[in-house]
Amino acid sequence: MKLQRGLPEWLSYLLKALFVMIFPLSFYFTDPLHLLLLPANGLLFPTNLYFPETLFDFSFILSMLSSIFRNFLIGLIIALPGIYYNYKLARAPLNQSFWKRGIGLAAAIYFITLGITLFLSMTIFSPFSPLLDDLYYLYSKILYYPSLVMAVFIMLPLFLRQATIISVPSDLHDYSMRDIESTPKFNISREKMLSAIFWLVICFAPYAIEYDIYSWYGSYMATSFLMDYRIGSSVYYITDTISLSFQGQIAMLPNMPFFALLFAFNFAFVRDVYRYLRKTITRNRLIAMAILSCLFPLLISFGLSGLFIFGLYVVLIPIPLPIIQFVGLLMIRYHQPQIVQSERVWRGDRAEMWWETGKRKRTEPIVYQATPEKPVRHREEVITVPLIDLFLSRIRKLKWRNNSE
Repeated sequence: MKLQRGLPEWLSYLLKALFVMIFPLSFYFTDPLHLLLLPANGLLFPTNLYFPETLFDFSFILSMLSSIFRNFLIGLIIALPGIYYNYKLARAPLNQSFWKRGIGLAAAIYFITLGITLFLSMTIFSPFSPLLDDLYYLYSKILYYPSLVMAVFIMLPLFLRQATIISVPSDLHDYSMRDIESTPKFNISREKMLSAIFWLVICFAPYAIEYDIYSWYGSYMATSFLMDYRIGSSVYYITDTISLSFQGQIAMLPNMPFFALLFAFNFAFVRDVYRYLRKTITRNRLIAMAILSCLFPLLISFGLSGLFIFGLYVVLIPIPLPIIQFVGLLMIRYHQPQIVQSERVWRGDRAEMWWETGKRKRTEPIVYQATPEKPVRHREEVITVPLIDLFLSRIRKLKWRNNSE
């Protein structure tokens, strides 16, 4: 069965890897219009600064192209476990659990990056290194790039897989995502778009905001799973003016195990959202997990926060931002799964005899039940036959016997 796609599969993986390589690893804005000009500080861009006049120098052009090619190879090596995970996940049956293998390949990305950074650190501090600044900038970028790789190549496919699971009947879960996407009658684009929005929220939406006690002019810190934000004041010392600034930075790879622990119940809430849509858990269980996922990072952050002395002891308590929980409950509220013919139950079909073939069958409208408070338990169906049909069938049988004799 051939997939109905515009691009070959290998090319789509390559374009996804290129997108991750050019995605900004950090940004700093003092004007809202600066949002239109994203900084070119992704992994793929050259690490050295080049001025326009240097582009006419052939040696600088070769140096820039060699840096781009080197960064591309390093980025591709780090992303290979994630690309392999995407390849296997697309061909695995929907009823097969794949999150444990995702954790294993995320660990592989972590250790591959660790080996590359150790090699670069030994090269940087070597007295014979001719490219000290260039390698140092590359080293600093590699500390942030793998976090994007884990989010795009491991987390996002798992979200899209859940969207496919809730969009097709359970008796088709023996097929893979590749098979489902190649079938024209399944339109799962809407569910995949909702899951992609859910993924963006859990990766980039902050879970809490806290005042930065180390800022001279006052600022606030907010942290999400994939990015750290800071909103505060910046000082332009030449004119002694203070302006509002907004900056963000991708989470460093050494901090990812801590953030994974911090967001453990947020991931459990995402799983329960899809389990609730599949009608396997109750609403009370979902609400309890939403509350727990909102408070757990707050408790961990409160345990790590210190005391700030300013005339008296003030305990810094982060303010929770239940954005993830709100989006999850909103997704449930407006979720309308695609129902195919095999999932429909026609009620009220009346049995017809041979003399009633010209009459129109009367059927009751299809009623789609909402998610119940308890999981649905299918009972054995009992077929009832009207007494008049049994009586007429008995008469026809006796008549056939008399004619045969």
